[in-house]
Amino acid sequence: MDGLSTIHVIRQTYAPQQQPYIIVLTADVRIEKQIQFQEVGADLFLSKPVSKDTLARAIQHIFQKTLPLLKRSQFINWVWIDIIIRRIRF
Repeated sequence: MDGLSTIHVIRQTYAPQQQPYIIVLTADVRIEKQIQFQEVGADLFLSKPVSKDTLARAIQHIFQKTLPLLKRSQFINWVWIDIIIRRIRF
């Protein structure tokens, strides 16, 4: 299954309040492809190669957008996010 099909299945499977935030990471930077991903429900589009800073900003954007919607029990520990990003090999 390709990325477009996967996103479509995810969007059809989950209830609106359970939808995950989807970041597309691809080497295909054509505008047509970006539009296709937006049309099936991708939230953010990043092109390869991606830097740690760009990935960190994308993750920060996700949490800034979704944090007000989360319950206290779903709160994300920013220290762990920072550790994860630092361990990613680029």
